[in-house]
Amino acid sequence: MYNFSKFYELTSLRLKKIKIRKGLNQDLMWIKKKKWDLEQNTLLDKEKICSIMYKDLLYVGHEDGFVQAYSEDLLFSFKAYDLRFDYLESCDVLERVTAIDRFETGGVSHNLIIANERNIKIIEVRNSESTKNIINNNLSKTYNNTLLKEFNNIHSYMINSVSVSKDEQVFISSDYLVVNLWHTDRLDVGYTLLDIRPKKGDELVFVINVSKFSDHDSNLFGYSTTAGDIVINDIRISSKSETVNTISCKDMNHLDGALKSISDFNFIDQNLICARNLNSILMFDARNTSKEIFKTEIGENLFKSPDVFDTEAVYAKI
Repeated sequence: MYNFSKFYELTSLRLKKIKIRKGLNQDLMWIKKKKWDLEQNTLLDKEKICSIMYKDLLYVGHEDGFVQAYSEDLLFSFKAYDLRFDYLESCDVLERVTAIDRFETGGVSHNLIIANERNIKIIEVRNSESTKNIINNNLSKTYNNTLLKEFNNIHSYMINSVSVSKDEQVFISSDYLVVNLWHTDRLDVGYTLLDIRPKKGDELVFVINVSKFSDHDSNLFGYSTTAGDIVINDIRISSKSETVNTISCKDMNHLDGALKSISDFNFIDQNLICARNLNSILMFDARNTSKEIFKTEIGENLFKSPDVFDTEAVYAKI
């Protein structure tokens, strides 16, 4: 879960020079690109940020089911989910937004894929001005949202990710054990792309933290695990995806499982992958995964505060 913050900063990574073969000459710069002041007025748990996605606009999902979009300032805000009771499971399905992504429609609107713990909604968002005015960038301050499709109880466990492919033809959704594939133009049926459940429940040694498509190849996707691995798959190889590459944080094998868990990762380009565990940001080259090419610690005193290991921060996304 994201800790409460009054602002969000977009940062990009510029690689000036990286010599991988002999590996010690590294010069990387983090450059602050943009900063948003988020419209939050209190420290109530219901207003905490629990998901963030950036595609031209910054999309923010909250514990209370609201989704906000920012350009320079707040563009629109609407409530995507309400608290529901699942009669089949005899439990509440919280309204918290666990994942967001977006795909274009080819027109003046765009579609948001918004997930909570068990459900996924496809919501069309459009400025309230006429098409002509929108094309001429004469926008109003109001936006309309329309529910196009809702999938209820499509995952047996909490949904942690939705991710659209580069060509926007398909998207994936994942929970702790399963990755499903959906077509953006045929939303009626999805199928299981990946299932890591073993035949015996006591043989389960890790779960999926997050899954996402590569921003540079429509056929590649990956998922990170609580075991400290990032597994890259190619949907062209088989209808049931097979492993193409695995990045393991071998230098962390001596650490507790909670510290090894890769809570989030991103495809920086066709070869570079940036990952985050509880206290580190690491960068790997998919062409040589034997060791990370860059690593930085987030906090120096984390291990002096054992209370953090009893919180959800261990598995929180970036």
